[in-house]
Amino acid sequence: MNFSLIDAQLTKWAAEHALSVTNTFKDEEVRSIESTDIRGRRFQMWIDSMDSKSIIVKAWDFKHRRAEFSVPPTSIEDALDAALATIQCWKR
Repeated sequence: MNFSLIDAQLTKWAAEHALSVTNTFKDEEVRSIESTDIRGRRFQMWIDSMDSKSIIVKAWDFKHRRAEFSVPPTSIEDALDAALATIQCWKR
């Protein structure tokens, strides 16, 4: 994937939410954000795929709960907001 198309938006969004973006995993280029709640439970959201028509953002709780959000590339913040809101609900 050519993450350069979304990196500026993703970096800005993550900074606004005090989150860090991981760019590599097992020598592969990725875009992933992890968070942990006060009980130590882990959550992750990541860019799963993207093309000129859509970006798919996924979220999960490292167990059973999963969510997927598909948006046009110009609306990546909407998918990131939805994924973060879902994770915040799971943390409750």
